[in-house]
Amino acid sequence: MNNISFNLTLGQIITIILCLLAFIILIQLIFLLKKAFPMMNKLNKILDDTSVVTEVAADGAKATKETVSEINETIKSLTGSVKNNKAIISSISAFINAIAKLKGNVKSK
Repeated sequence: MNNISFNLTLGQIITIILCLLAFIILIQLIFLLKKAFPMMNKLNKILDDTSVVTEVAADGAKATKETVSEINETIKSLTGSVKNNKAIISSISAFINAIAKLKGNVKSK
């Protein structure tokens, strides 16, 4: 019978174990990356959708700001008109009161 003997040193055993562990870690890393690529594609699609939604929201906010500015200008214009008309209305009211007093004076005589 043939006697086969293996003489391994402690350093060689540690090297073999470390190589096996590295190989196992490499396989695990490959499986992890295989799962990560589809997730990254989905994430990119989500970010693209978010970009579109953000753009739409920004446009809406800009339009709302313009509308509010226009409403503000209209209110300022109306306020100015009311102030100007207030003087006219006061004058007309005073004129009507004067006519009423005059009429009252004419009826009492």
